[in-house]
Amino acid sequence: MKSLIILLDGFNPEDINEINTPYVFSFKNNHNSSVLIKSSPFCERSEFYSGENAAVTNNYFAFDYSPENSNYKGIEKRVYFKIYKNIDLLIDKLALLNFKLDFLNKIKRRFRSFFLRRTIKNKGNYYSINQIPYKLLSRFVLTEDSCPPKEKFSKFKKAFYNQINIKDKKILNLFDDLCVYQDKLNYYERLDILKKELVNNAHDIYLIANSELDFYMHNNGIDKDECFVKRIRNIDTIVKQLTSSFLEMNPEGKIFLFSPHGMLNVDKKVDVEKAIKKAICISKNSYFIDSTAFRVWGEDLIQVWSYLSQDQDIISNGRLVWSSDFYKKRKEPKHIIWFANTGTICFPDFFRRTLAPKGMHGYLDLRTQDGFIITNGDLDKEEFMMSEVSTIINNNLIKK
Repeated sequence: MKSLIILLDGFNPEDINEINTPYVFSFKNNHNSSVLIKSSPFCERSEFYSGENAAVTNNYFAFDYSPENSNYKGIEKRVYFKIYKNIDLLIDKLALLNFKLDFLNKIKRRFRSFFLRRTIKNKGNYYSINQIPYKLLSRFVLTEDSCPPKEKFSKFKKAFYNQINIKDKKILNLFDDLCVYQDKLNYYERLDILKKELVNNAHDIYLIANSELDFYMHNNGIDKDECFVKRIRNIDTIVKQLTSSFLEMNPEGKIFLFSPHGMLNVDKKVDVEKAIKKAICISKNSYFIDSTAFRVWGEDLIQVWSYLSQDQDIISNGRLVWSSDFYKKRKEPKHIIWFANTGTICFPDFFRRTLAPKGMHGYLDLRTQDGFIITNGDLDKEEFMMSEVSTIINNNLIKK
């Protein structure tokens, strides 16, 4: 049994309607669909690839922070890094003057690509977030990366590529940041490859991810303006072209459209770093901040907890938990975790130091941005965990 799997990144379920997404709307009405729930913030890709909830893999942030292992140690002293950093800041300042951020981000990515090539040349081998093969994906090591993760998704029996009935099939993996090419291919280059390969019909499983909507809404917020409508209608047209081409060659083939999460507008920005620095001794503690959470680990954590719990911004805009309490199935060393409330982001964070996003996902109130799956195959429930996607696909593909 052949299949076409399309990941629609950042796609809210309510964005599917007869006016803006007529094909996906019709496909949903004529076939089966279910809600997809993630078990923890910012873990949807992890759960899809591992086939396990974040509590099992302990991959509940998408990234781990390990500056001591980073190949970027000392890189900030290099002249070309200082030039890159100044260009990065300049572009963000231009964005504040009402230049289009999504256009400026394309310029930034060009400079970033040059910077990364220089880094590889000067610092030896490293694994970039955008260059890690799916079989290595598990716990990323940041700044921005250093060595291959210790735990691979291949260790988990329910992992998508480990499913016994799928692993021997010929797979064309064109997911955007989850596969490696000698020269990085952009979305439209991958799309052209997929269109040609669908005509050739030589593969068993075709995978592609569309992150246009996710990228756009992070930068612009979820305003249903003319630009948003144009983008979402374009995605609908592309989905129609791909599925029609696939079904023409494989009338009995299975199609899976799924979104790992929806999106929300940012309502409030909180500078959690100020509170963290007041609470810790930098020589004894480490911390990592992403957009919707932070972690602190090291020594004297009970005292750190006491300080943080007295900070009004921390208490009123999120919740503090101990890692060992939150993930009782794994006996990990204790560290402190803070999850932001719905609509709240930490800013600045590791990813953005100058210009805050207007839209975000991965909040504590997970039900407000659930994902979904739509398929012409079988679904036996109205609601699934994100980690069950690989099992859903596998069960459909082995049916005669």
